[in-house]
Amino acid sequence: LISLLHGQSLNGGLIKETPSSSREISGRSWTKRKLQSSWKIWFSKLGASCRDTFNLFFKVKIRILFGFAQVFYALLPRQYYWDTEKGASVLEFVTGLSPKDLLDLFEIRCYYDTSHYDILLLYTLLPITFIGVVVSVYACITHYRRASRYKEQMKRESITTVFYLTFIIYPGVSRVILQTFMCEDFEEADGDFITTRFLGVDTRLSCEDSNERLFWIWYASIMVLVFPIGILFMYSFSLYQRSSLFEKDEEDLTAQDVENKAMVRFLTEPYRTGLYWFEAYELVRKLVQSYTNTWVSAPNAAAEDIIPNMFSLNICFVSVFILVYLKPYKDDGDFWFALLSLLLLMPLIQMKMLDLSSEQFTIGTNWLLGLEFLLMFTIGFAQLRCSRKRKTSIRMAMGSKIIQPEAESPKSDTSQDHVESKSNHTEMGEKKKTPIISIS
Repeated sequence: LISLLHGQSLNGGLIKETPSSSREISGRSWTKRKLQSSWKIWFSKLGASCRDTFNLFFKVKIRILFGFAQVFYALLPRQYYWDTEKGASVLEFVTGLSPKDLLDLFEIRCYYDTSHYDILLLYTLLPITFIGVVVSVYACITHYRRASRYKEQMKRESITTVFYLTFIIYPGVSRVILQTFMCEDFEEADGDFITTRFLGVDTRLSCEDSNERLFWIWYASIMVLVFPIGILFMYSFSLYQRSSLFEKDEEDLTAQDVENKAMVRFLTEPYRTGLYWFEAYELVRKLVQSYTNTWVSAPNAAAEDIIPNMFSLNICFVSVFILVYLKPYKDDGDFWFALLSLLLLMPLIQMKMLDLSSEQFTIGTNWLLGLEFLLMFTIGFAQLRCSRKRKTSIRMAMGSKIIQPEAESPKSDTSQDHVESKSNHTEMGEKKKTPIISIS
């Protein structure tokens, strides 16, 4: 930088002054241009270093963190839309505001009161619209002849985008769809014994037979085939279709095989070659672990909160055992972070079984979330530090290694020439054998 400021350039390892005439004519512009190029090179190297660090040590961990947040939020106690108490949600943990507070802040409820059916429409139609836009953009771009050479790349990017979207929305959309079928019976109201069924997640909606209820049952049934079952089938079929490619060595793959494997790189990138199917298992695991409380029913009111939570706790133990037995992740840091994330779900389930106040439960959940973030950064930066130490030790070892040329051994040359002279004198019949040393 100092040499650039003084109008000098580096050429072949030697610093040479630029011509004085050029400095006089455009000295300021030259210095400015050199400074801009230096900053550009520095920022490009910094960006490349940050990108490589993120891809190596944090990319998969953020993916594991997101899966943990999906299950964590689903295991929280159920909050009703009209509840006046402060609810708990992912938006509240991030921004301090809950959806209910936002609705009241902008007075949206004064004009339109949302129900579970409205949220069902929102959660199901938005992803379908987005996927339709992605497919339409791909079809329009690849329609032109100029873009035909980018067809495979556009196809790969479109498939990856769909995989990203389905990975993000799968637990949340599945939760909203499945909650449409969950009704609760109320046998007593105002002292009178009646039998009335209402939707468990929104008791303003009746589950009694009606045309409206029949329509939403049919709509939710179709969405079950599209989202919970359809996404799982899409993942499984995409991996099964390319299963033979994962059994081959990299040298035996053709260019078309490499392109086919790249189509499902999002699903297989974090895992070892033999466990390329683990992402499909993760979908099932998150779905079952998240909504066990909805599926499992207790025989009486006393065990209503204990049995579903105990079942969720057992699923955590089984998931930990499967993860430790298979060790599916390529990187050890990713494996340990995934294991600790599963273990952190157990205290959450145990807190649900205790009679804690709302404030105590909120403090506990905030501590668990903070610990999860702390573990991610601690493991990631520990791996980064170990990697840099390893590289430094390798460079020092390579720098300290001095390769000395092998000295010529006159003794060996003498012995070789001695053998040659011995053969010559033997042919001549002489008894005296003297070595002949030749200089080449």
